[in-house]
Amino acid sequence: MQNLFKKIYQFISNKNRLKIEILKWIAIALFGFCFSLGINFLSPILAQSSPSSLIQQGVQLLQQGRAEAALEVWQQAEVIYRKNNDRIGEIRSQVNQAQALTSLGFYRRSCDTVLQAFNNDLQCERLTESDLKNVLPRFNTSNTNLNFQGLQSLGNGLRVLGKLALSQRVLEASFPLVTSQNIEGRLLLNLGNTILSQAQGIANFKLRGKAERKAIIQGLSYYEKAVNISDEELIKIQATINHLSLLLELNRQRQNNSGDNWLQPHVQFQIDTLPQIIDILNKINPSPNSIQATIKFAEILMNFEQINAKSTVAQLQTNFAELTLPNTINEQFLNQAIQQAKIIHNSRLEAYAIGTQGKFYQNIGKLENALNLTNQALAIAQKISASDIAYQLQEQLGDIFLQQENSSEALLAYKSAFNTLQVLRRNLVALNRDIQFDFRANIEPLYRKLVALLLQPELGSTQPKLSYIKAAQKVIESLQLAELDNFFQNACVNAEDINIDEIDKNAAVIYPILLDNQLSVILKLPGTDNFRYASVSDKNFAAQFQETLFNLRVNITTIRGINKVKLP
Repeated sequence: MQNLFKKIYQFISNKNRLKIEILKWIAIALFGFCFSLGINFLSPILAQSSPSSLIQQGVQLLQQGRAEAALEVWQQAEVIYRKNNDRIGEIRSQVNQAQALTSLGFYRRSCDTVLQAFNNDLQCERLTESDLKNVLPRFNTSNTNLNFQGLQSLGNGLRVLGKLALSQRVLEASFPLVTSQNIEGRLLLNLGNTILSQAQGIANFKLRGKAERKAIIQGLSYYEKAVNISDEELIKIQATINHLSLLLELNRQRQNNSGDNWLQPHVQFQIDTLPQIIDILNKINPSPNSIQATIKFAEILMNFEQINAKSTVAQLQTNFAELTLPNTINEQFLNQAIQQAKIIHNSRLEAYAIGTQGKFYQNIGKLENALNLTNQALAIAQKISASDIAYQLQEQLGDIFLQQENSSEALLAYKSAFNTLQVLRRNLVALNRDIQFDFRANIEPLYRKLVALLLQPELGSTQPKLSYIKAAQKVIESLQLAELDNFFQNACVNAEDINIDEIDKNAAVIYPILLDNQLSVILKLPGTDNFRYASVSDKNFAAQFQETLFNLRVNITTIRGINKVKLP
């Protein structure tokens, strides 16, 4: 780099004024090019910076959504702190690196980084209850705030990896380190988030016992206390919105919403607090966390119509309708989130916000607007390689095309989403736990939508194309593998495609899949391309199937109970 500028200087000294002007523009373009390439070109300069200034630079980069650049800056700071024998600074830089790794989606590596920063030679994925006896005492540097920050990062990391009981234990161990109400508010917010994750992680959640109800009440109470004691606007926003999300999660997952009067004080908290939060959201300075909260709030508002009218939570619908027009404020918040994401140059949040706005227009029937916005968001997501956002936008495109009765374009969109998700599948367990916990709601339907379109009969026939039957077979196999990954929380990275004929030439394989009001079955017989397909459908088929399945489970439970009875 120095030789390059030396040659430019020599060249300037021998040329006329016009060429000097040209070279000035070349120099500007060169610096712009270096900046666009990221921080790697600037590493020698960073090495000469003070580590504290590097910490601040990393914070600014992360605010802009440039997590990779922030990570490298903090790595540079760590090296300098280590050379200076500054152990506190070294740990701080490593804890900051964990934040950047989380933003990049490297959740295991992020969690492990926090452990190793405090001299724990362990991996979060294998951490057990007994390990905490040795792990927790190591968060004992002379800097109390750093110890607290480390425990929060570890607790949040364990939550993301699905170790919810350990997450709660680690976060609760932070209480003795609380030095202010704002710090306590942050701790209570994180504890509430762990309990929210527990609620999201239970399929068909039912409050069957006092223990479950007590846990939910505790989570709601954590959020409420965080709002009441903290002066930080962002904590108030996040705690209120997550509190609302937990209430709606309970409403969504419980099939029978009667007998939920115990939620009344928590619903009243929302009624009293929400107007204040809306006012804060309109005024707060933009940051990645505040923009995420704004988008999340808009998403929650889009789901308000799904609240069971007989539930206690339904009071929120009435109150919010009186407070403002839901569609108007939703559009306002999404426009605000898009503009703020642009202001802080965060392309990931921009794609997320524009995509959510596309979903909003889809919900209210403005399909052309929805299509344009979703395509716009997808282009941004693909440009920054945000595959976890891209597959959802591709699926959203498929949904919009279906609403427009354009099956061919819908099929192409679902195929693209499926292919993107296949790339992500091996990292499914490393994805944010919000995605994993909502596997049945957010990921599984994509497979079923694609299979449903592939198995549409050809024109003038009762059977799909053979090539489509084969493609549907592959999708069903991928769904089964993804279900195993999600169940065991461990991606089957060593899974290999093996033709069944190589194992048993006379074997037949049955591929059943439940679609909307339809049971479809693919039969793979011995030989090449030897498939059979059949389906059973009825407008009430799905409900009847679920009722039969429920009765079967009841009978199995009853039989097990009888078998446990000891006869005299």
